[in-house]
Amino acid sequence: MAEPQPTARSRSRSSSTPAVCAYGAKTGSAEVDGQATPNGWFTAYRGGVAAAGLVLQGGHGGDSAGPIVAAVLKAS
Repeated sequence: MAEPQPTARSRSRSSSTPAVCAYGAKTGSAEVDGQATPNGWFTAYRGGVAAAGLVLQGGHGGDSAGPIVAAVLKAS
């Protein structure tokens, strides 16, 4: 069985030297039966700190939960 590969990649100046990414993020939404607006979520890391946020019926995660997670990372 092949080793799992990461889904996110970072670019470096040299193809033989892997780059170290100091930050990253992923956003999304989760639809729920009977709920008009999906829940918004956002997760991110910067350096050694990671944070995730979920806003019930928040719609797009980048719009609803993103600013919350950004504030947490900026405060750390």
